[in-house]
Amino acid sequence: MYSRILILVLLAALLTPPAVFSQTFPFKTYTRADGLAQSAVSAFFQDSRGYMWFGTWGGISRYDGRDFWSYRNSAFRVTSIGEGSN
Repeated sequence: MYSRILILVLLAALLTPPAVFSQTFPFKTYTRADGLAQSAVSAFFQDSRGYMWFGTWGGISRYDGRDFWSYRNSAFRVTSIGEGSN
């Protein structure tokens, strides 16, 4: 009796497609066209307000779930990183 149950369980496990056990996660790719300072992101952080911050060689970008605000550095202006652009 137990051997039949074991065989049925093993067959069910072998015949179940692997997609049933795997998880898929939705990913969205953002580029400069979406407002990101640069497409190659080297760091990211989520702050206490829920904003996502992305660090790139082209500047820092803040994402609020809808829009990007990019803060770019200029070698000629010391305060340029604080001047955001949407």
